[in-house]
Amino acid sequence: MISAMGRYRPILTAVLLGLVALVVGGRDLDRAPVYLYHDEAIYALNAHAILTTGRDLMGLRLPLFLHTFAWVPPIAIYARVLTFVFLPVTEFTTRFPGVVFFAVDVSLTYLVGRRLFKREGWAILAGVFLMLTPAHLIHARLATDHICHMPFFIAFVWLIVDYIERRRLLSLGAATTCLGLGIYGYNGAMTQTPVFLALTGALLFFALRIRTLRPYVAAGAGMALAMLPFALWLLVHPETLTDQLRSYDVSSTGQAAARSAAESLYTALTVRLDAYYNFFDPSLLFFNGDQSLLDSTREVGVFLLPIVVFLPAGAYYILTHRRTIPDLFVLIGFLVAPLGALIVGEVKASRALVMAPLAALVCARGVAALMSARSLVWRGAAVVLVAAMGLQFQTFYADYVGQYRERSSQAFEDNRDAAIASLVARADATRAPALYVSNDILLVNYSWQFYALKHRRPDLKTRMRYFDGQFDFGTAAAGSLFLSRPDSGRAGALDASGLTRVATIDNIDGHPAFAVYEK
Repeated sequence: MISAMGRYRPILTAVLLGLVALVVGGRDLDRAPVYLYHDEAIYALNAHAILTTGRDLMGLRLPLFLHTFAWVPPIAIYARVLTFVFLPVTEFTTRFPGVVFFAVDVSLTYLVGRRLFKREGWAILAGVFLMLTPAHLIHARLATDHICHMPFFIAFVWLIVDYIERRRLLSLGAATTCLGLGIYGYNGAMTQTPVFLALTGALLFFALRIRTLRPYVAAGAGMALAMLPFALWLLVHPETLTDQLRSYDVSSTGQAAARSAAESLYTALTVRLDAYYNFFDPSLLFFNGDQSLLDSTREVGVFLLPIVVFLPAGAYYILTHRRTIPDLFVLIGFLVAPLGALIVGEVKASRALVMAPLAALVCARGVAALMSARSLVWRGAAVVLVAAMGLQFQTFYADYVGQYRERSSQAFEDNRDAAIASLVARADATRAPALYVSNDILLVNYSWQFYALKHRRPDLKTRMRYFDGQFDFGTAAAGSLFLSRPDSGRAGALDASGLTRVATIDNIDGHPAFAVYEK
């Protein structure tokens, strides 16, 4: 009985860590982020369309890739299809699949740590470090695809470590299969995958000094297996790849890359080196995070502040005391993780989020190094800094579900749900003959359709009409209702046309966001 418990202990610990992560990641999911962004609404609408009709919003039957503003990978949307089978469409259920990916990431990182450290405590600490990574949590709670490739990537690392230790070709083939499957989770994985495939080749040739063909064939076969569905899809939809490149402005190099490459190799390299450095900018990593309030609270970095000590401590220990191939693979993986993102000029943590689990593993090694030091000062510092991480995470989370909601309310496109609710409630009460929405409210049609699904009002899908700056209000029937922004030119036209403002909808920060007018 005892031996059986020991055998299944890693699985039980991984499950327990995942459950804790599920609670940590899912708390207050109906409150933060503050409002549903249009990308999230589009993902939910596509998922619901596939569930109910078998087709996405473009009319494609069970597509491998789905078209929103560009072609997007399937996992994020099909995960929501599965969710909506059991649960109604709400903000919570739309975002919940990301929290599941978050929990799986934590469990898998623990399992990788267990293979690396051969110590339960340090492996658990690696999982906890990933759980407490602000950027990982923030992107998990957005109903997009930024986190959907992460489980495949962490499984790739685990299998590579297994291959290094046991030299099983099955592990190597499975590793590259997992690496390739990441492209079905996140578009950015298409540029990350070649980087880590090349790193795998370098591992085989330079570190393991393998000169026989079989391991390379196994690695290539694993990748080919993963890429086969994508290749078949491209035969039918070749525009998928070109549209993706266009959406990231790769054709013009996103402000710099292709244009500068045409000018000179020197300039091109300078641009990319600058972008690479910016992925390791202390402001991004430890203090302010991403520039956008969609992706960061701007009060904390990608990582919590104590990581600034643990990360270099772990790297130094690996390079000087633990020069094992698995540890070096993880450390080098952390350093090369942003390379794939350099094809796009904009530096965003979401494009190199695979740095997070690798950093967690290096940092756990750093804590182990500090705790093994002879000096009580170093050991005490490690304990204090680990405790400080917990305290800073609590501060970050309190802000995330508190003041951050107010700071980010306009970034999340304002209180659309309340605005539509106010418009619809008044229309139902007054039997308004028509509902008009200003077409300068960005992508409001998706918010409207999401609201209709959430409140189970399919009748609303066909009731909305757009009005623009040239609209003749005299043609609208008496009693018609209009939704506009109170501080826009459309609001002035509404006031000048003699319509009556009957409601003003504020954001959570008190800023007037929308106004309802009645003729």
